[in-house]
Amino acid sequence: MGFTKNIHLPEYEIHQSVTGGGGYITGIVQDPLNSGIIYARCDVAGMFKTIDNGRSWNTINNGMAKWHHHCVRSIAISPHNPNVLFRCSGDARGYSIFGSIHKSADAGKTWYEVTCKLDYFGNGPTRMYGELIEIDRFDSNNVVAGSYSQGIWQSPDLGETWKYCGLKGERIGFVRFHPYLKNVIMAGTVSDYGIIDKNYTDINKPLEEILNEYHDYKRNENGKLLLSKNGGKTWETIVDKPKFNFSEAAFLETNNKLVFIATTDSGIYRYNLETKNLKKLENGLPANIRYFSITADPHDGHTVYTAAVTPNEIENKNPIPVYCSKDMGSTWQPLASNTMDNLKTFPEYVAYPAFAGWAISKIRVDLFNANRLMYSNWYGVAFSDDNGKNWYGNYFKGLETSCLENIVKDENKNGRIIYTLCDHPPFVSNNNGVSYQNTNRHHYYYASTCLVVSKHKPGLVIYGAINGNERRSAIIKTDTAFNELNVVKEVGTDLFPQALREDPFTVGRFWACFDGNLDQGAGLYQSNDWGETWNNVPVSFTQPTKTLPLEQYLVEAELLSIAVYQEKNVCGTNKLLELDPFVKDKIYFAEPSTGIYFSDNSGQSWQLVKNGLPVKKEKYSILTLIKTDPYRKGGFMQVS
Repeated sequence: MGFTKNIHLPEYEIHQSVTGGGGYITGIVQDPLNSGIIYARCDVAGMFKTIDNGRSWNTINNGMAKWHHHCVRSIAISPHNPNVLFRCSGDARGYSIFGSIHKSADAGKTWYEVTCKLDYFGNGPTRMYGELIEIDRFDSNNVVAGSYSQGIWQSPDLGETWKYCGLKGERIGFVRFHPYLKNVIMAGTVSDYGIIDKNYTDINKPLEEILNEYHDYKRNENGKLLLSKNGGKTWETIVDKPKFNFSEAAFLETNNKLVFIATTDSGIYRYNLETKNLKKLENGLPANIRYFSITADPHDGHTVYTAAVTPNEIENKNPIPVYCSKDMGSTWQPLASNTMDNLKTFPEYVAYPAFAGWAISKIRVDLFNANRLMYSNWYGVAFSDDNGKNWYGNYFKGLETSCLENIVKDENKNGRIIYTLCDHPPFVSNNNGVSYQNTNRHHYYYASTCLVVSKHKPGLVIYGAINGNERRSAIIKTDTAFNELNVVKEVGTDLFPQALREDPFTVGRFWACFDGNLDQGAGLYQSNDWGETWNNVPVSFTQPTKTLPLEQYLVEAELLSIAVYQEKNVCGTNKLLELDPFVKDKIYFAEPSTGIYFSDNSGQSWQLVKNGLPVKKEKYSILTLIKTDPYRKGGFMQVS
């Protein structure tokens, strides 16, 4: 989200808006020589850097020209020269997974691609796992990198050239040089079951069908822990277990034969390199909870930390569910008995125990201060200077990576702008977009899609809202302060509010569009009483149409969704319905694969326009936006 004050000048600057974070930070690494410098990776917004110990952040994505360059799956910093960084990025589209490794020699100011032979699913189901690239502490030129399906590779010249080292076909969850044993590398893999996101997937389907939704294929029902004692030349499988998913490993300096392993669905383990014993660590850790991260305290040889992923499922929970063992994993205890009062400088929208510590991807100990901890999660990066008693979010300044659906300007109130976004209620700015605040969240329909601010009735707001977990949606009527949220229309499962418009001529009339199955209620709707009641307006489609969009899976899962397996998640709203600002009763309604339908009589009859439009000239050529010119009669724009 950004804003500019002088867009009509020949030159202007875009400034980042302050929204309080909001995107998934999936990994963090600290500069080994400069205590205040930390790097963070994001599943959709590239990389960030702080030089003031996390008080503020800035993007470091110069030269990242392709979409998948911003889906960063792993990052690394050289322990020998902290100006040298690596980033691994990639995505899945068209039933193909692809990626790149980029290198920076100037601490992230500029980047250049060193290879595209490895593939990464940077916004995929393993995005929060451990790092897949690392520089050898014993050899400043030796780099190892894992991938999603192309195995493990090594570079002998600090990333300039790469060679294949085996394990092709395995989903690598993490790869690490042993920091205290030369030539020892460990890697963990992810089973076929490990990539399934139960929030978006019908787990009763056949496994191969589920994997196909993720643009993946059946590989291995077991997860493996792998060891190389000769620098990656050969690999030994030391653990091979059904449905295991190895997400991260940690090592103790004074007990370097012990390896601590996080598994996403099976708990925390300790592996002994000498005895080859794998022991589950359960004493004090909540059962049946996911763990993405494990880290060892670099300041002593006994302390290990982990974090539960879903604190809202833990009885007697702490808002920040970090657990500590001071006896090498034998016993564990919550790091601190904190409450919401111990969370300082956090945005208001995370001021709930179930949200504050949700989906922790990494827990780390400051390399320079044993009492300072940091974690990354769904909203940003937070810090504690007293070993977890109090946490500071610094309002996640600079980590504004929210997945926006729609931005609307209030024509009756100077400076007021409202946007809707994935997983959240609308956010409001009263200073022309410089900063935004969250609004009240509906108890059931917690996320927002499209929105309209009435021009004829100042203070009236109507917006589309969804419950993503249960795939249900509604239209909510409220005021610009979002004081009372009144549900005025509820629709069936898997229907999605795509657009809301106010009629520029008929006072009190509004239009809405729902995507989904037409037989279940999708289509165009009209209200003539300020949004209180809604009636369906049939559209005369020129070909058999069962769903909106017509090619539903192609549009919503393959082309426009932010992740291929999250069908209808952040596809953008208010893009395919327009009302002519100069001609009464004229409506434009676009179907992405067909063309633009228009009506001159408020929807009583329709005509299709497609001549000259690039619709379906190629497989992936569709309409994504139509817009009437508000200043010029007959002015029109379409984007495909």
